[in-house]
Amino acid sequence: MKLFKHSLFAILIMLSLSHYAIAENRPAEEVEILSQLMESIAQNDYESFIANGNSRFKRELTKQAFESVVSQIGNLIQTGYKAEYLTELNQQGNKILLWKISYEKSSENALAKLTLIKNKVAGFWLQ
Repeated sequence: MKLFKHSLFAILIMLSLSHYAIAENRPAEEVEILSQLMESIAQNDYESFIANGNSRFKRELTKQAFESVVSQIGNLIQTGYKAEYLTELNQQGNKILLWKISYEKSSENALAKLTLIKNKVAGFWLQ
């Protein structure tokens, strides 16, 4: 019985350490950027959406294109979503973060791709 208690304790420690390591790998700053972008879509707030963008992002993302996205998925985001961080890629000096988006009121999922250059949004796609 004593051996069982020690084994159980060791397993619990390993599980909590692995959970901690997973949590450590999540980029907190990028979570805030993703949340702000999603909230901007839900609220149909173009100015907030482009606020953290680099100059090219601000110049090339038109209000009309933004409103098209809002009309397609704004309601899904408003009713709630969960963002699950998947991974980070490095491509041509850009930081690319991938997220799985699950909508609370739909069985559909989306892949969110957030491109950052020097912590400024250079691109954001929901597929």
